Amino acid sequence: MSKKKKKPVRKTENREIKKTVSKTVSQTVNNEERQSVLSKVRIIGLAGTVLAAVLLVILGTVLDRSRRDRNVISLLAADGTEFAKLRREEEGIRFDCELKYMTYVGVVWEEAKERLGEEALFDGATTVYTCFDREKFDVLSTAAEGVPTEQYGDTALCLTDTKGRIYATYQKTADLNDNTNYVLAGTSAGSAIKPLSVYGPAIEAGEIGWGTLIKDEPLFYVENSDGTKEPWPVNAEDHGGKDYLVSDAVKHSINTIAVRILKDHGVTRAMDFLEQSFGMDLSRERELAKKDGEDSVLGNLALGELRQGVTVKDMAGYYQAFANGGMYQPAFAVEKIEMDGTTVYSHSDSMKRVFSEETAYICNRLLKGVLSQGGTGEAAYVEGLDICGKTGTSDGYRDYWFVGFTPEYVCACRCGNVSGHPLSEKPQLLIFKKVMEGLSHDKSSTYPASEKVKEVTVCRKSGKEAGDNCKDTESGYFPEAELPAKCEE
Repeated sequence: MSKKKKKPVRKTENREIKKTVSKTVSQTVNNEERQSVLSKVRIIGLAGTVLAAVLLVILGTVLDRSRRDRNVISLLAADGTEFAKLRREEEGIRFDCELKYMTYVGVVWEEAKERLGEEALFDGATTVYTCFDREKFDVLSTAAEGVPTEQYGDTALCLTDTKGRIYATYQKTADLNDNTNYVLAGTSAGSAIKPLSVYGPAIEAGEIGWGTLIKDEPLFYVENSDGTKEPWPVNAEDHGGKDYLVSDAVKHSINTIAVRILKDHGVTRAMDFLEQSFGMDLSRERELAKKDGEDSVLGNLALGELRQGVTVKDMAGYYQAFANGGMYQPAFAVEKIEMDGTTVYSHSDSMKRVFSEETAYICNRLLKGVLSQGGTGEAAYVEGLDICGKTGTSDGYRDYWFVGFTPEYVCACRCGNVSGHPLSEKPQLLIFKKVMEGLSHDKSSTYPASEKVKEVTVCRKSGKEAGDNCKDTESGYFPEAELPAKCEE
């Protein structure tokens, strides 16, 4: 029996089967690869989305912080520590600090605005470096709180060095809701203006000296509505009707003599000096003088009744000229301003000469007499310190001033008085004395003494150099070129 032959498989069919298998395997592999790639893309996309979100959060935080930084100014004390912030809010600028520092922060804010402008100050992360000294502030606050002035009204103090650097300010008020900054408020200086407007300029011009004798008598008699006449100006005490040395006029703050000296010197000359030397605004005095004559503003300039007033800060600055040989620059609280780490403002000394060395030293010694026995500032005297200064009381007893200085410090103190009556005690003198007692002093420091000024023993009766028969004498100071003749009595 013959065997059946197997039907052979054709090669073409095998190839097709292989192709089909190969295609199926290839498709499976490609699908897996695609899935893998898609997975990777999804992962990368997700990671990118997360990263973008994180970056947005970080950017938002940075921008938010930047926005916050641009609305906050940091104030640093002289020791580099922060003591306050200025915050710009919808309702205005907020002082973020302890209540007791508000007055000083106000001084800094006004000065910083003057230097750069409000908008520029908030154009970045701003830091203001100031002259503020916490220890000296504590001395001021302790002194002011130690004298009960609240019953009279407001009290304001400003302490600087003799180059105008403001160490501290302080104020207190009878009304806790009173937000006035009395260190910056313009008011009458009373007789505290006299060394600046009268005695300094007249000595500089050679018109008066230590021993000049001037009669204490009224300049005018003012007619009242009822036809009676009153003398003007008046003194704290009745007119003596006798001649006084210039040194006595300063020591006892005799108004008649100050006004007479100013009239002889010339009101316009005095206004020119105050405007050019200290930058005072006397525009209203000039208007009055032009309209009614110079005599109409004698009291404004000689007795401190300036229409624009003066500030406690400015008075502390003005008096430095008598402490450092005739040099002056406005009192300042801001040393440097940085924005985003870059210095955009730095204080540079702008000292200028307003009095000669001779005039400054003679005025210095005249103002020392104010604190001597019988002087109007006697209560401010501190044993062992060479203190000079001048008192001032405005019309109606509204303002009580004392601006005093040592070789290291200038302190202006003003106490308001709402009673309308004279105060038996002079609170400004008591506060000043406590300030000086609380500060540390370098007893070796001295005032610049001009070699061209000579100390002379003066006959108080004649104002000349005392002779052998002169019994009532005092030490006086004169320019070398203007030494007094010998008294022959």
